[in-house]
Formats: sequence, structure tokens, C-alpha cells
Amino acid sequence: MNLKEKSYKFLNVLYFRSHHDLRSGYDVNVVAKLIGLSDKERMNVQSYLFEKNLISDSGTFGALVRLTADGIDTVEELRSNKVFARVKFNSYHVFPLSGLDGIK
Repeated sequence: MNLKEKSYKFLNVLYFRSHHDLRSGYDVNVVAKLIGLSDKERMNVQSYLFEKNLISDSGTFGALVRLTADGIDTVEELRSNKVFARVKFNSYHVFPLSGLDGIK
């Protein structure tokens, strides 16, 4: 996965984690762990997104970041052409553990 792909994943997770409260920000370390980034990768992604003006810090020494207006527009544009499916299970069925039950 290249830097752009990692950055888009970071933006997407940040968007969903903070869309109820866009002003206070979200912990960059939590976002990075959710998508499996190392500290070095997280710093590279964070620097890239800062320079692109897609995220900004929330004034707490860079620990919390928030999406900028450009960041929100970018995430929504990236998501506009994709189809997302949700699988919802209404019930379940427990099968017997015996190995011979289904064999005739």
C-alpha cells in the first residue's frame, strides 16, 4: 500500500470516528492502529495530510487531529463512486456438533 492509499484510509477512518464532533478532533494514534500503521508510517501519512491541508491539529501538540473542510470534501468525493454493502444477520441457526448428522 502506497502513501496515498494509506492517507485515504486514514482520512476515511478519521471521518467515521469524528463525524459526530468535527471540532474537537480524534487521536491520531488510535486511527493509525485501526488501519495497522506503524509509528513511522503514521508520521508520514500525518505529514502528507497536513501539507495537503486535509487535516489540522486541535491544538494539543499534534495528538489530536481533525478534518478540515477540504478533508471532508475529499472523503465524500472518494466515497461517492463506491458502493458499500452491509450484512445484517437477523437470526442464526445452531447446527449439531456430531460429524455424522449430515452424512447419509
